[in-house]
Amino acid sequence: MPGPTPGRAHCILRERCPTCFSLETWGHPLADGGDVQLDADGCFSYRHLRSAGDGPISYDPSYFIPKEKVDKIWQRIEEASHRKPASIAPAILQEAIDACEASWDAANEKKQKVDPKCHDASGVFFMTCRHSQVLFLCNIDTPGEHQEYILSLMEEVNDYLSLHATVVQTYDVGCVTDHSLNLFPILSQGFHERVCFVINMMHAFGHQWVCQMEYSVECFWSRIHKLIGITRNHWNSQHIWMIGQYAAFVNHEGCENLGDWIDCQQHTNIVKKQNTAYKVLRDCGVPERELRQNWEAQKVAQTLIRSCVYIDGASGLY
Repeated sequence: MPGPTPGRAHCILRERCPTCFSLETWGHPLADGGDVQLDADGCFSYRHLRSAGDGPISYDPSYFIPKEKVDKIWQRIEEASHRKPASIAPAILQEAIDACEASWDAANEKKQKVDPKCHDASGVFFMTCRHSQVLFLCNIDTPGEHQEYILSLMEEVNDYLSLHATVVQTYDVGCVTDHSLNLFPILSQGFHERVCFVINMMHAFGHQWVCQMEYSVECFWSRIHKLIGITRNHWNSQHIWMIGQYAAFVNHEGCENLGDWIDCQQHTNIVKKQNTAYKVLRDCGVPERELRQNWEAQKVAQTLIRSCVYIDGASGLY
C-alpha cells in the first residue's frame, strides 16, 4: 500500500466530525491505527409498527441512506454466495467463526428478533466515528441483522473518503464479516485492503479466544432511547425524520464539546490506563521484547488446527 497521499474528505464527513475527517493526507498504515476509526451497531428497539403506516413528508433524509443502496449490497452478497470462495488461508479457523456465529445474535442472520407481520422496520443500524459522532444510519428491514447493513454504511462512508483512506472498523461480529469479505469480493474494488476489523472490548469476551487475539482492541443508543416509544407509532417517514433530526442534534452538541472530550480522554483516562499498564509491566519483571515474542508465538500456536478441541460436545479454541 502506498504511503500517505494528499486529499480531502467530503464536506459532509468533515462537518459531522472535523477531528476525524479534516486530515490532509490519507493512507496511514492500519497497524498504526489507520486514518479513521469507525463503530457500527444495530438496535432492534427502534422497530416500527406496520399498522402505523407511512406517508409523504417534505424531508430529504441526510443521515439515513436510501433503501436502494442497502438492497444493492444485498444483491452483491447474494451473487457472491453463488460463486466459488477465494482460495486463501483464513486469519482464523472456520471452527472459531462457526462458534462466534452461534454465540452472537448479530451473526445469526436467520434469527428473527421481531415479528415481520407486525413491523415493517425491525430497527436501526448506525455508523459513528470514534468520537461517537453519527455519520450515517439505515433502517433494518429484515427480521434479523444481516451483513448488508454494516457493509452498506461502510460503502457510504468510503464514497466520501479519499481513495487512499484506511479505516479501522469496530463491529461486534467483525470477525465473521471480515471472514466473509476474505472469501468473497463484496466491497468495492480495493476497499477491503484498506479496512481492518476490530472487536470492542465490551464484546470481545463473548468471542472465541482466537477471535479476541486477531480482532480485539453504545453511546449513541443511550442518547436517543427516549425516541423508542415515540417513533414506533408514527409514519415510517416520520420515524426516519425524528431519528435523523435527533442524530443531527447529538452531532451538533458533540462538536461543541469535542475539545473538552478529547482533553478528558488524553489527560485523564489515557494517562490513568497507561500508568496502570506500565505498573503491570514493571511488576512482571519480563522485558517488553520477550513479552512481544511470546505473544506472537502464542497467536501462532493457538490458531493452528490442533488447537481446536471438543469439550462437552462443543468446539472450542484454547
